[in-house]
Amino acid sequence: MHDPDIDRLKKSYADVPYYSQAYPNSHPDRLATLGRIFNLTPAPVTCCRVLELGCAAGGNIIPMAYFLPESEFVGIELADGHAKTAQQTINNLGLKNIRVHHGNILDVDNSWGLFDYIICHGVFSWVPASVQDKILSIASSNLAEQGVVYISYNTYPGWHMREMLRHMMLYHSNQFDEPGRRIAQAKAFIDFLAGAVGHNANDPYACLLKNELESIQSSGDWFIFHDYLEVVNTPIYFHQFIDRAEKKGLQYLADASFSMMFNNEFSDEVNHTLENVSQNIVQKEQYMDFLRNRQFRQTLLCGKDQDLKRMLDADCLKGLLISSSVTPENDAIDMSAGKMQKFRTADGRWIETENPIIKIGFQLLRENWPKAVRYEALLDGCLARLSEIFGEKVTESQDWHKELGRGLLHCFVSGAVGLNTWQGDFSATVRSTPMVCDLTRYQVRHRQCIVNPRHETVNSDVLTLHLIPLLDGTKNKEDLLDHLAALAENKIFTLSQYDLPLTDTEKIRQSLDQSIDNILASLARAALLTG
Repeated sequence: MHDPDIDRLKKSYADVPYYSQAYPNSHPDRLATLGRIFNLTPAPVTCCRVLELGCAAGGNIIPMAYFLPESEFVGIELADGHAKTAQQTINNLGLKNIRVHHGNILDVDNSWGLFDYIICHGVFSWVPASVQDKILSIASSNLAEQGVVYISYNTYPGWHMREMLRHMMLYHSNQFDEPGRRIAQAKAFIDFLAGAVGHNANDPYACLLKNELESIQSSGDWFIFHDYLEVVNTPIYFHQFIDRAEKKGLQYLADASFSMMFNNEFSDEVNHTLENVSQNIVQKEQYMDFLRNRQFRQTLLCGKDQDLKRMLDADCLKGLLISSSVTPENDAIDMSAGKMQKFRTADGRWIETENPIIKIGFQLLRENWPKAVRYEALLDGCLARLSEIFGEKVTESQDWHKELGRGLLHCFVSGAVGLNTWQGDFSATVRSTPMVCDLTRYQVRHRQCIVNPRHETVNSDVLTLHLIPLLDGTKNKEDLLDHLAALAENKIFTLSQYDLPLTDTEKIRQSLDQSIDNILASLARAALLTG
């Protein structure tokens, strides 16, 4: 049966292309890691099949395929322009392990085969009910036995507020036909609403609107159009989504935002109540959504027959890779038991521990950053360093495994530690003729998001964007300096000192000399250098 909403969606994405980018939580490695933590044995990401439903211009799936050349990737995209852009990128990069189909999700059937990982980001809430049902059917029928599914969607209660604003924006913008005019009028209405309501702390309505209005005002036109002005946007409560998934033979595995599964930020009294009123994990997480006013979810599903293990312990870390860039408050770390030591995370938060094996673990992880360390090797390294400190051999039989494992799991929940099943091929050091991969240079040339092997988007300044295309492994620092100096002298970009542009050739070279070192070190930390 023909659905006119699908035709309208196809047109809207042709009129206003969706910004195609990488979503770290949707990467097969993230899905595999959380699957293993909860007792699944998913396929190795180095040799697996991956399906992305609604892959846009390939900003998410193409970097996956590039860095995992022995795995097979399949995408499907409704918008013709997006699909053609993805296909062109694939051809230009010479990738043989990925194909993107221009088509309708409703056309996917059993002939597509089974997939170890199925990804559907930014689609479910924005398509008609018939397509939502098909997404869940594919997630069940086309999923390998130990496979993992990722589906993101807008959720209540948080979207009740946004839905109110969406209705207001639609009421005003629907007076206009041209997409650009609709976006401009929707933004003008939001500016009017923000100014009219004001910032009166005593006005509950003003307080309620303030954060949402600021969020909309800072959003890109493509986001406003597709999140607020789209023909379909249907949020759903978490428990309702899981009910629908269970009817398709699926079960809840985890939240891709792992920390959101835990109630660490609540008081003991609140946590006690949560435990009393929650009969299962779905109920508990739904109550936490109520408390957090959650707006968006990234849910992982698996087959209903899989026996999941919900009580996590140190053993679930065996075979996983551990990474962390936390830095100690002081260079000299006191490894004594009972002596509190503070560490700073990459996002500026502080964590504290008095456990010597956790302190040593952080020290070893920092020494290896940005590389990850296999858990067993990290444990051995910690025991060896403890033996040096204590002056006698420390063995695993002394329950250090449990201590380290519990501490790392806690740090994973807080975001201080990363867990993975795989790490890409990148260099942690700067070689004499530095190099980035073909994908990185291609992304810079075509003004796409720069995505590293960890599937993170790396932000870059103007100078970095001019340096990256030169990093092909044939140029030493002096060559790089000559190339960049020529660009600066020809005013392709401008260097400044004390807010004044540099014009003197020698000063330009001096400035670039230090900048190149800093940028290369930054690219190494961002896992963008190869070799």
